[in-house]
This record gives sequence, C-alpha cells and structure tokens, in this order.
Amino acid sequence: MTKSGQFAFAACVFITSVAVVAAQDQWGEASKAITRLPPSAFPELPLPIRDVLEKRGCRVPQSAWNPKPHNVISGRFIRPNHIDWAVLCSKNGSSAVLVFVEGSPTRVQSFDPADDKRYLQELGDKRIGYSRVIALADRESIPELSDGLGGKGPQHPNHDGIEDMFVDKASIVLYWDTGKWSTLEGGD
Repeated sequence: MTKSGQFAFAACVFITSVAVVAAQDQWGEASKAITRLPPSAFPELPLPIRDVLEKRGCRVPQSAWNPKPHNVISGRFIRPNHIDWAVLCSKNGSSAVLVFVEGSPTRVQSFDPADDKRYLQELGDKRIGYSRVIALADRESIPELSDGLGGKGPQHPNHDGIEDMFVDKASIVLYWDTGKWSTLEGGD
C-alpha cells in the first residue's frame, strides 16, 4: 500500500472511531438523562409502600412517551378480591418490576430486572429516550394473550396481569396462575 493509501486508510479508521465514540456518548448521555421520579411523586401509592421504595433507593423511571407520572399501577394481580401494586423501580441504572402483594410493604416480589440502557430507542429528530412502561393487562385481554402459548394459558381469568412494554417494540404480561407467575406474550 502506498503512503497516501495508508494515510487514507488511517483517516477512515480515525473518522469511523470518532463516529462510534460520538454515538456511544449520545446513548450514554441519554441514559443519564432518564427522568426518575421519587416515590413521593405518586400520591396514589400507599404511604407504607412509598416508604419501602424510598428505603430501597428506588426511583420510578419515566418513558419519553408520556409526560404524566407513570410506571406505578394497581390491580387485582393475584386474586380478584385484593388490590396489589406494581412499581417499576430503578436503582443504579437498572430497573425491575416490584409487586406489592395485597398492598403489603413486606410481601414484595421482583421481576424482569434489566439495564435501563436496554430500553433506550431513537425517537426521531436525533433524540433518544427511555421506553419501558408497565400497565394494567385487564382480565378480559388475558385469554387473547394466552393464544401465544398455544391456548395453554388461562382461558377464564378472574384477575388482571401486568404488561411490561418496550414501547412500539414488544411486551410481555406477567400473570399469576396456579400459584406461580407465568409470562404471556404481549403485543408487538
């Protein structure tokens, strides 16, 4: 290779490296910029649960898609006659779904821990935003979701599930069935 060819090759490698580092910096900055609200931002959340979340160091990450506080839900996730709470808890750059069974601050179950960076996506106009959301999967929608299990999921549910979404990508539904949590395919 000639000296000018070597120089051109080195210049291409340098430019590519700079572009990769710039893209990594952009995604790293987007990760740092995720809005994470304190549990106190959710007045509907029972005080004992808010206290436990504070003691755990939890913050509730907010998706770029919804300006209102979200990722705290209540529903009948275990039994039809008791209210449970689910919270997306972010701590040290990773989030998990916490379920407070029957609203008890001591009966907590944790699911689907994942690095918050995993839920970043391009939003358009060269913007990057966080896109993980939990929502109520009402009992009427559960039989349809169980079709993804070949109809082996619950056909006549009497309680709700928790939809864990990567907005505009895919979702799963956590569903309590026969004494354990099952995962149903959600929407795409």
